[in-house]
Amino acid sequence: MRKTHSPVRHMITGLLTAALLLLSATVTTSGTPATAATAPSPMKSDSIHGSMTTAGEWAYNYTPYGYWASPTASYLTTDEDGNLTRIEANEENGKVRIETYSPSDHQIRKAKTLDMHVPMDDYSGQTYGKPLFGGVYLGNTYNYIFLGQKNESQKDTCQVIRIVQYDKKWEVKNAFNLRQIKTTIPFKYGSLRCAEYGDMLYVYTCHEMYKSTDGYNHQANLRFTFNQKTGATTDFLFDVSEEKNGYCSHSFNQFIDIQGADVYTLDHGDASPRGIFLAKYANNAGESLNNPTTVQTVLSFPGDIGDKTTKTSLGGFAVSDTTCLIPYNQGGNSSQRSIYLGTIGKDEVGTGTLKITTLDTPDADSTYGVPMLTRLSDGRYLIRWQVFSKDGDLVKKARYAIVDGTGSIVSSVKTIEAYLSDCQPHVSEDGIVSWYTTGTKSESDTVPNFYHLNTATDEFTSAKAFVLPTLKTPVLKSINKKTGVLKGTGTKGATIHILFADREFLVNCNKKKAYTLKLRKFYKKKLKKGATIKIYATMDGYNDSKTKTYKVP
Repeated sequence: MRKTHSPVRHMITGLLTAALLLLSATVTTSGTPATAATAPSPMKSDSIHGSMTTAGEWAYNYTPYGYWASPTASYLTTDEDGNLTRIEANEENGKVRIETYSPSDHQIRKAKTLDMHVPMDDYSGQTYGKPLFGGVYLGNTYNYIFLGQKNESQKDTCQVIRIVQYDKKWEVKNAFNLRQIKTTIPFKYGSLRCAEYGDMLYVYTCHEMYKSTDGYNHQANLRFTFNQKTGATTDFLFDVSEEKNGYCSHSFNQFIDIQGADVYTLDHGDASPRGIFLAKYANNAGESLNNPTTVQTVLSFPGDIGDKTTKTSLGGFAVSDTTCLIPYNQGGNSSQRSIYLGTIGKDEVGTGTLKITTLDTPDADSTYGVPMLTRLSDGRYLIRWQVFSKDGDLVKKARYAIVDGTGSIVSSVKTIEAYLSDCQPHVSEDGIVSWYTTGTKSESDTVPNFYHLNTATDEFTSAKAFVLPTLKTPVLKSINKKTGVLKGTGTKGATIHILFADREFLVNCNKKKAYTLKLRKFYKKKLKKGATIKIYATMDGYNDSKTKTYKVP
């Protein structure tokens, strides 16, 4: 196998809080111990009036990845009141943003921000580097966020993956660390997806492994099972193995689904094997997986073993009552890619043949992005893909088709004026698929755009989130060092935030648009020449004002 090169990793994700709550429980696993982590404390709600200031810091329009996938960074769901909740992660900035919007006018209702940078005494006292984000899973009872850290020194004591468990209101319930899984970099050059059955959560991802005897750190898939009731982790696949055990290297995208009592996994392999790799774990749902009962490379890629340019990208995977559905794009010698749907009987894995249906072929001036598969509530499946120019420029145009559980087209290809993103969409009971993007062609639009496609009627709507006006910046007009009185002006009814001497003071603007702050003796003494005073304003119905800095004369 070839050496895994070090192209720039797609930085589209992140999470965790700074305050810690010590847990005393210890969790053991089958051969690979996990320990109870120091769990992050519950998130602190941000003020509503300021949330739109940071609502759209990150742009997640979906582009066709050349060789490998990245962890999904944006998710959309609903809360118990039917409001839309978006979860958006940014590994580069070390933040996860959770915002709730009304479904009718898309006005923000509440917001939380999570900081993924954990104190140095976390992970059993080890030095904690830049957090790596794996993904989010919105389960039946709990929500999960997965992250990790690099372990390039190959220490078995390094806890490289963290499982953080939340309730459905995003309050922390527990956290667990994984170590001794021969991992130098978790989630590298791939994704992370989960499926659950009863108490069992099946996690399917990837990692860069400890150095092999050939001197290289190879990349491969990584699998384990997490018991949501006991916290035990089992069924690890983390070492160099054989295809019959479900092993794939390199694995550039990972998918998992459950049908009945069977668990299925899918990989995009470039070497061992080189192709679309499907595995079936028969009669194991709700239990430990062990090794797959059967595996099959259902589609082989041309080219040399280990050549990352497979000219193919997988975008989804689902198993219906009868069939495994595998949408993908693929191109030949040109840069253009067409959209295909591969199908194979769910009971024919290992012996059957992949049936390939061409869903769409681009015209001479365009190409297509990765087709994404969404399971609808009526047994049908929606497949969406982005349109790009032939040169790869993003076009505000997407196309979609609807297929049944056998892969037969039941609604022909249609076009909508929309951007797609890596957002895991929400599907309503009446078949409305909703997703969002934060960004445009220039990636300058920071306000979320919501899209809604009614798969029963083909009605399509889109709307920006309700944008709050920005509050006028308050002015500090005078500083009396003798009396300790600060005076200024601002918007009537606004709360003025005055940051001075490592403390925040709050005063209100009166009807005359004026405010006054009288400092106590202790702080009055700190009004020395050159001291810094920062001021900004907040008020419900507005974004926070800009912050202005003053120097004591």
